[in-house]
Amino acid sequence: SLKGLDRKYALMLFAQPTNYMLIEPGGVTVFVVRNQEGKITYKDGKWKRKESLLRFWFGRDEPLGDPTADITEELRKVNRALTEKLPTLKIPLRGIIVFSNPKAVLDVEPSPIAVLRAEDLKDYLRGAGKLKELPNSLQRKVREALGAPELPRPET
Repeated sequence: SLKGLDRKYALMLFAQPTNYMLIEPGGVTVFVVRNQEGKITYKDGKWKRKESLLRFWFGRDEPLGDPTADITEELRKVNRALTEKLPTLKIPLRGIIVFSNPKAVLDVEPSPIAVLRAEDLKDYLRGAGKLKELPNSLQRKVREALGAPELPRPET
């Protein structure tokens, strides 16, 4: 769902300190990804998933758990890594909860963490969720600290 982002973005999968991380020109975005289908609700700080009878009788997939608690923990890990490697810098860091199953129907009240379907992620990053770009020198430091490929040099 992130295909088409330019080379200033580095998607880090299953790398330390977290499983899903996007290093952007404006900072770092950490993802918690869920693959559940059906109606998923977030209300009053609680997550719920309505299961169909067929799914109940013929097999369940992973429980939904608490994506908010999970993203909070993943953000803590990345923040700790950035603080250890770049102690004097304040790097913009945010989390997004992503539902990757196209059969997921989200009913989410306003949340302190963005909650999106995978198909809406790229538009969000380019639009409403676009971070203000950091200077290239700072982008390079963030990439180095988190083990991402070097920032591409501008073409001449």
